Amino acid sequence: METLLSIDAFPGDKPLLACDFDGVLNLFPEPAGQFVRNAEPPAGAERRRVRTAHGEKYLIDFYPEIVAELDEIVRSGVAELGWLTTWGPNIRAVIEQAFDGKLSGGFVLKKQPPKFRGFRPADWKLTGLRDRVAVTGQPWVWLDDEVILAEKVTNPGFNESSVGSAPGMFIIPDQAVGITAEDIAAIWQFIETTRAAA
Repeated sequence: METLLSIDAFPGDKPLLACDFDGVLNLFPEPAGQFVRNAEPPAGAERRRVRTAHGEKYLIDFYPEIVAELDEIVRSGVAELGWLTTWGPNIRAVIEQAFDGKLSGGFVLKKQPPKFRGFRPADWKLTGLRDRVAVTGQPWVWLDDEVILAEKVTNPGFNESSVGSAPGMFIIPDQAVGITAEDIAAIWQFIETTRAAA
């Protein structure tokens, strides 16, 4: 299976997992997500070095069992995986080098837009998810450690219906922990519930 596919290869007839990377799968145990040189990864986490297409090197800390559990959802064919992360197409390096091919077969839901006059739209992830769901009408799960919380602070009425009329669910992990087995179970439950309602 190819690491990343074109978004056009996905008909939108299954629930969408809109997945951020940093703070969701890549753990940030240090304050404000700052990587401390020579710090050990959290207990039970694995550390791998990846090199992006631009030649930059990063250390990734993740829980292999969580990656495997999320991969099981994707490989079972019950959901589509759309990456909604600043990594954009560079998520390929993570999948191939750190995850040993797990979480292959997804697509980049939206790339981070370039800065215009020094600024980048803060809502680009939300816009990407809204645009996709508006076209497909598919149920969705948005996994993000920062943007959803920022939207809730900016707009106290922000909730799943703010994304669109399709059923949806937010998963907001602690960036030091990332998504958990409980989050994976909640995703499975959401998928089963939306399939039963279809």
